[in-house]
Amino acid sequence: MSDAKKTRQQLIDELAEMRLRIAELEELETRRKRAEEELIESEKKFRAIYDNANDGFISVDLGSGKFFNANRKMFEMLGYESEEETRGLTLSDIHPKEDLPYILGEFQRHANGEISRSEDLPVKRKDGSVFFASISSSPLTVANKRYLSCVFRDITERKRAEELMQESEEQL
Repeated sequence: MSDAKKTRQQLIDELAEMRLRIAELEELETRRKRAEEELIESEKKFRAIYDNANDGFISVDLGSGKFFNANRKMFEMLGYESEEETRGLTLSDIHPKEDLPYILGEFQRHANGEISRSEDLPVKRKDGSVFFASISSSPLTVANKRYLSCVFRDITERKRAEELMQESEEQL
């Protein structure tokens, strides 16, 4: 009879152990779900800031020279409808052909870390019209791939105002 009680007690202990493990697994699953929800919320906040910025953001894959991603302002500045349209574009797609040698030189200097800002660069929209931008950059590594993260600020109006002011000064 004591063997039967021992076996019964062992079963009770095993059941208690299994219940404890189940509770631990449920707690882990709850934590995982909470972390996943927090990550999703954090990504939504980041994307809201990224997409609603007044400046254009774009990342260039330094290996291929292709655009990796862009925010809404960037593809609006370039005259595209969506990020998908800008993905895969290269520098030669968004700068006037006659300015490419200078642009490529500036890009290389940015990529090498020699400079982090370029002023008055002509940028070509999808429709062929041109605006001028101040471009800042910083290196970025994602999943062992190197990118150049660039911020474009449209300075066309400022440039026009400066030209008008200079013309007025020359007339005086």
